[in-house]
Amino acid sequence: MLFVSLGLGAGGAVWLSKYRKSSDNRGVVAAPVSAAQLGLGDSLSPEAAALTRAASTPSARLRVLGERLQARRRARWVSGGDGVPPPRSPAQVWEALARPETAVTELEVARLAAALLRGCGDSAEVALRERPRRREHSRSDVAALGSWLVRSGDQLLDLGSMMVLGASAVPHTVLNSVQLAAALDAAAAIEVSTAAEGRAAALGRAESAVNGWRDGWLPLAARATVWVNVGASSGLDHAARDLSAAIALSDDAGLHLARARVLLGQRRLVEVAFETQRALQMAPGFTEAAMASMLLHRVYAQLDGGAPSGCEALHLAHQPTADLASVLCAEGQSEASRAQAATQLVARSTDPLVLAYAGRALGPSAAPTLRQKTTLAAARRELVGWLEAAGESALLAALVPQDGGL
Repeated sequence: MLFVSLGLGAGGAVWLSKYRKSSDNRGVVAAPVSAAQLGLGDSLSPEAAALTRAASTPSARLRVLGERLQARRRARWVSGGDGVPPPRSPAQVWEALARPETAVTELEVARLAAALLRGCGDSAEVALRERPRRREHSRSDVAALGSWLVRSGDQLLDLGSMMVLGASAVPHTVLNSVQLAAALDAAAAIEVSTAAEGRAAALGRAESAVNGWRDGWLPLAARATVWVNVGASSGLDHAARDLSAAIALSDDAGLHLARARVLLGQRRLVEVAFETQRALQMAPGFTEAAMASMLLHRVYAQLDGGAPSGCEALHLAHQPTADLASVLCAEGQSEASRAQAATQLVARSTDPLVLAYAGRALGPSAAPTLRQKTTLAAARRELVGWLEAAGESALLAALVPQDGGL
């Protein structure tokens, strides 16, 4: 129960009780997802017609649609940070999918897929997965935008893997029109929050998302992301409270690590260590949580329970990022191998946590690259926070200007 008390705190518990009270009494009658929200548009009608010709049953169309989306996919899949695209119609998402220089989110591809299926005359709804695809595949960025599915009948299309799954096998929530609008507002809020002078607009969209889906964890997590991006240090208290409330609604490893990142900005390192440990307990192969635990080794050394085995967790993940990260902590690796793995990690990622983990293996020479990779102030602050926690003074001196500015 230690993690529950740390996760909420007195202020968070009071805030959550108020939040639930307003949610219970809101009196909103939610309509099904509207035709306007899942409108196909004239330009996609030929695609729906081709899908109808290719498969004669809704179940077969769901499978064929997954194959076609996967074959068309060239764009980058993003879930948070500065890569979230602005709101787009399903037709615009279809065009963006084929362009390598663009980014798409699972949510907007789910909306596209549902629109195409409805264009074929099938029932189709956008749904939010309630737990990670696999425990070792938790990602803290998913805490901001979620993991998405399309439900048609008793089957689901997983937009991450493009696999068709039985609806009974995957915990999920089918979104109504109010919730879908809130999810779209949440994504838009994150996108706006990374733009210059986007503070007021981003917070407005985030508030709209939370008010529209009062019993959902996702708008709270998205608003926390917005607070981090636009509120500087003053936004961290708000972000921590939002994530506490989100965790109370959905106790997920990704949300725990997302809260650890926020607490890091406040230098509440013992709580950062507890949240990271909780994330690893819930998802033993959680790559980012494993990296965080190793960056926090000095903090764990001062605690009675000791440090979780982050390197062992990386071996459980079976992901390319985890494989590279494990080279940096495994015994018997040459310095050349470590440098090569660290260089690849830095090249592949813009996540401040991953950059800190890899950067400490490269030393002060990595500072210019790390600076280029963290153009957002919030990302630079998080990078500095992880390096401070790890005691990487030489790299910090090269990264941060002598006047202390970020």
